[in-house]
Amino acid sequence: MIKFIRLLEFELGRFLRFLIPAIVLSAVIQFIALFDTITNYNAYLKESLESNVPMQQFSMHDVTGSGLFPVAILIVPLLFVFYSLFTWYREWLGKNTFIYRLLMLPINRMSIFFSKAITFLIGGLLAFLTQFGLYAIIFVIFENAIQPEYFTALNIHNVQPPYEMIQLTLFPTTSFEFLHIYGFAFAALLALFTAILMERSFSVKGAIGGIIYFIAYFVGYFYISALNSIDSMPWIIKPSHIFLMQGAYILLMMVISALISHLLLKNKVRV
Repeated sequence: MIKFIRLLEFELGRFLRFLIPAIVLSAVIQFIALFDTITNYNAYLKESLESNVPMQQFSMHDVTGSGLFPVAILIVPLLFVFYSLFTWYREWLGKNTFIYRLLMLPINRMSIFFSKAITFLIGGLLAFLTQFGLYAIIFVIFENAIQPEYFTALNIHNVQPPYEMIQLTLFPTTSFEFLHIYGFAFAALLALFTAILMERSFSVKGAIGGIIYFIAYFVGYFYISALNSIDSMPWIIKPSHIFLMQGAYILLMMVISALISHLLLKNKVRV
C-alpha cells in the first residue's frame, strides 16, 4: 500500500504540473469575460437611460454565454482528454523510455494502471471544486457591479444557458446524478486506458481493436439510454429503470476494462 501511495503521489505530481496552469488560465479568461460583459452592459445601461429606451434585464447567462467564457470552461476538460493519452505514451516515447522502470517496479503492474486512473479522479475533483469556487466569486462580483433592479438572479444550478450541456455536467442537481455523470466519465477513461494497452500489446491490430472497444463503450451506453424510445412497449421501461441499467453498465465496463488491462499488463505488454 505504501508503494502504491508513493506511485500515486508521483503520478499526481506530474499531472498537477499540467492541471494547475490550465485551471489558472481558465480562471483568468473567465474573469476577462466577466468584466468585459459587465463593462459592455453598464455602457448599454447608461445609453438606454439617457435615451429613455426600455432596458433588457441582465443575468449570468450574459456572462457564461459570451464567446470567451465557454472557451475557458472547455480548457480543463480538453486537458483531461489530452493527458489521458499523454500519461501512457510519454512512458514509451520519452527519451529514457520510462515505462521500463515503471514495469520493473516490485509491485503489481495494475498499480500503475490504477494510480493513473485515480490521479484523474483527484484531478477531476480539484477542477470541480475550483470551478465551483470561481462561480461563487463571479456571483459576488456580478451582484456588486450591476444595480439590483436591472439583473435577474440565478443560482449555481442554472448559471449556464439552458441549451448548454456544460451546466448539467458541472453541477448535477442530485448526488446520484453526480455519481452517474462522473462514473460515466471514469468508465470512459478506463476504456481508453484499455484501448491504449491493446495498441501497445498488439500494434496495428491492437489499435483497431482498442478503437472498436472504446467506441463500443459509448454505443452500449447510448443504446441503453434510447431503450425507452425504441422499445415496442415503452411504458414498461421507466426512466428510473434506464438510470439503473446505465449505472450497472458503467460498473460492468469498469470491471471488464480492469480485467482486460490486467491480462495485457501481465502477459502481453513488453518494454
